[in-house]
Amino acid sequence: MSAATEHTDWFQEPDGQYCPTAPVAWDVGKLGSGWVLTIPAGFMFDSSVPRWARWYFDPHEPLWLLAAAVHDCLLAQGHDRAFAACEWLRAARAMDRRKRVWVAFAGVFLWAFLKPVFRRQLQRGGATHFERAK
Repeated sequence: MSAATEHTDWFQEPDGQYCPTAPVAWDVGKLGSGWVLTIPAGFMFDSSVPRWARWYFDPHEPLWLLAAAVHDCLLAQGHDRAFAACEWLRAARAMDRRKRVWVAFAGVFLWAFLKPVFRRQLQRGGATHFERAK
């Protein structure tokens, strides 16, 4: 078990965001890879879950916090969403190996591809492909 999975001291802001109270080291790719992502104390991140899925996935459950911190820190460093989503899975599986982690990952990974599509739609005035075809 790595030091990251032993980190349990997170601070929650009133707006629902979190931050670690001490630096968190995460081995990217695999344990002992030599690439250590350090999430600094005070790095703000969120553990977001769509409203419709919150009956099953509580965004404030400690299981998801390490995964969300790793994911958001990688994005803040400029890594792409798919790479960050895969490291989200590794961090979540390090905390809990149940099947529900894979279900949550499917949502994270899909959103990695869908978010840019929705962003482009909004920049074009919100018209969908079907509306433009009319």
